[in-house]
Amino acid sequence: MDIYVPDYYNSFACKADKCMHSCCVGWEIDIDEESYQRYSKMEGKLGKRLRECIASEDGAYRFVLDGNERCPFLNDSGLCDIIIEKGEDCLCEICRYHPRYRNFFSDRIEMGIGLSCEAAAELVVCHKEKVGMRLLTADGENEVCDTGEQTFFELREQVLGVLQNRDVPIAERLEALKSSVCRTEHGMCAVETIGFFYELECLDPEWRLLLQELKQQLERNGTEAEEGFMPVLPNELDVAFEQIAVYFVYRHTADSVWNGDFWERVLFSVIGTELIMLLCGMLAKKVKPDESIIADLVRRYSAEVEYSEENTECVLRWLTNFLK
Repeated sequence: MDIYVPDYYNSFACKADKCMHSCCVGWEIDIDEESYQRYSKMEGKLGKRLRECIASEDGAYRFVLDGNERCPFLNDSGLCDIIIEKGEDCLCEICRYHPRYRNFFSDRIEMGIGLSCEAAAELVVCHKEKVGMRLLTADGENEVCDTGEQTFFELREQVLGVLQNRDVPIAERLEALKSSVCRTEHGMCAVETIGFFYELECLDPEWRLLLQELKQQLERNGTEAEEGFMPVLPNELDVAFEQIAVYFVYRHTADSVWNGDFWERVLFSVIGTELIMLLCGMLAKKVKPDESIIADLVRRYSAEVEYSEENTECVLRWLTNFLK
């Protein structure tokens, strides 16, 4: 099957020991069945160590994190002992593919890189050209997408056309999409939106503190918050927010082909981007906003919301209250 990727995909590279927010710390690391079987038969010191560091429950396997929630194979230099000794091919599936994601269609697979990864967030936020999907590999087959998928691709292009119209400020593009989706008699209040995200399951307490500070700031702004107040940010940052919104659309609308919730997922993409803009505006009162700040905010948001299946589903259910 043909594989398509965003333009920046081939520029991605893991920062390894230079990463300040390692995916090998603080995350449960599941082990697929094939890797588990390979590890259970591996000889030598590494094989013995692997078996000692794997826990199983109800037929599922995972690495046992240490007291600091670090993978037992993440050494003091910030490198992976499995890769050092056996190479990347020896990694379990989740470690080998992270932060990549895949969306499956009848005629193609679309792959991308998830923004919970520090390197991925920096790459996406700093990309300057309009993003599109490009053919990575072709299998020579002539698969055909069905009618439902054709409709999906047409709708997605319309949404991306709005998001990538650089003649219009990004805040207005997002508002235009939101207005086209939401019922005007039951608009989305910024303070209530922040309050909703505050109540979601939290991975890092600092994220909840950021949301609390933002909510308090919006409440002090009074009626502006009720009108969906958005901060005034430098125009040169519009492209960074555009890339975030486009990423969300590419990643999250695909499942609507089967779930039938396309517009909920478009709205999910819009409010996620707006939340990051609001947080950036809040921090702008303390430091000059730039792409590094945006990349860190979107990394935090991604880890807290879109990388939590429970939180993502919770947000999507909540958003149905606002649809036309």
